[in-house]
Amino acid sequence: GFIDSATTSLFLRAFAEEAVSYVVEKDFAQPDKAARRLLTEVEPDDTDEAAVRGQIARLHGRIFGELVEPESEEVSEALGLWQASVASKGSPRRAYKTLLTAMLQDLRVAYY
Repeated sequence: GFIDSATTSLFLRAFAEEAVSYVVEKDFAQPDKAARRLLTEVEPDDTDEAAVRGQIARLHGRIFGELVEPESEEVSEALGLWQASVASKGSPRRAYKTLLTAMLQDLRVAYY
């Protein structure tokens, strides 16, 4: 169907890459977490696993419309991606860009 087409996949990738860089930089430029759009639970350099898990769980709700617990399998998988990105890119901020890009390319975004 339409949602599973290559064109849709390419659109989601382009949309994700463009949107993520803007949102991460804009959110972390706001010192007041309540004024942020997506990254409301962490600071740009937070690496505390509990805080990151809480942020990822919140992102699942905002992006996919799914309420998940911070200790859930979905969050653990996303945390693995985030941690691998921190290890390779050296920056939690860049890891959030990687994580959000992956989340926004998920087909659940098109359905939600």
